[in-house]
Amino acid sequence: MEDLIHIYIVTYNRQEYLRKAIQSILSQTYADFELFILDNCSTDDTEDVVRAFRDDRICYIRHEHNIGGLANISYAFDHAVSKYYVIFHDDDI
Repeated sequence: MEDLIHIYIVTYNRQEYLRKAIQSILSQTYADFELFILDNCSTDDTEDVVRAFRDDRICYIRHEHNIGGLANISYAFDHAVSKYYVIFHDDDI
């Protein structure tokens, strides 16, 4: 697990941006990564967007309540266990 790159996408109610961000990451030539989607309790179709991607490298995590943007980013920092990781926002493509 330490050799993998962990990518964390933080998101909240931006399903269309998220779809493009996920596609952008999955289109990279480097494939040795795990992608974590950190959903800050979205009320749109964010979960459906994520589930539509059939890729074992994707892990969807939905917070039970909105913890705020900074806390969502902090969640990624607190749970990063790989040697390399990146925080990616849902509108970063």
